[in-house]
Amino acid sequence: MKKIIRYLCLIVCCLPSGGFAQNAPQSIAGKVVSLSTTATVPVYALDFINISSCDLKFSYDSTIAIATGVAIGPGMGGMISTNLSTPGEVNFGWFTSGGINLPDSSVIFNLQFAKTGNGISSIQWIDNGHSCEYNDGNSLPLNDSPASDFYQ
Repeated sequence: MKKIIRYLCLIVCCLPSGGFAQNAPQSIAGKVVSLSTTATVPVYALDFINISSCDLKFSYDSTIAIATGVAIGPGMGGMISTNLSTPGEVNFGWFTSGGINLPDSSVIFNLQFAKTGNGISSIQWIDNGHSCEYNDGNSLPLNDSPASDFYQ
């Protein structure tokens, strides 16, 4: 009996686990140095293939800057909805009809800020489930686990 259990365990351990692979694009917030009263931070994407929508959320230091808008990058099309009502936090959603493909390092969004103080503020993606999610051309959610590796 022990041999059978060991054999079954060996078979189960050797099965492929493709269901956990990354298939959502990687989102990367650019780095900007600005000495003026405003700044635009680009968000780049890698592996942006057959994407029809996303919902992204991030935080920043509101003592340094305040978010004033989010604009769709070139080649994206579609519509965007933003929520800038909470200082230090931005939530926005984008969608288009059907999936689109963009080359790696394409700018997908431009984050707009106004200066409120001196210093450095980083953008931290917030992923608590649906707060950072991409959907494919069929509106199916794409796997982005572990999120910490795919939002920079």
